[in-house]
Amino acid sequence: MDDRATRNPETVAAELRANPPKFVSRGASVTYNVSLVNSNGFYQLQWSADVIQKYDWVGLYPNSQVVDSAYLTGNNWQWAEYGNSYTTVTPVSSGHQARYLVWDYVNSVYVAVAISNLL
Repeated sequence: MDDRATRNPETVAAELRANPPKFVSRGASVTYNVSLVNSNGFYQLQWSADVIQKYDWVGLYPNSQVVDSAYLTGNNWQWAEYGNSYTTVTPVSSGHQARYLVWDYVNSVYVAVAISNLL
């Protein structure tokens, strides 16, 4: 059973490091997009990818300066395969951004492959 619905990216990353999945080549032709919009005063993350892998996720970040692991916790992130649009309960304020993250098999960390506009 896949219980990622109750886990966050840090716990999944720790499991991936401990039990590395088979390498999945994403190829040079994969395109990722992520955007952040105001949905009735709350952040909505929207994304697309040519290929969505099991461990891909999107998250809301307080600003463009924070590292990929410093997303806003709570309901401010979602596994990419669970849909392509997600509204958080975080009220819109200045400087936030959304990121689409994938597992970097070489370095065993999540990295952003698409970064939204600042909102």
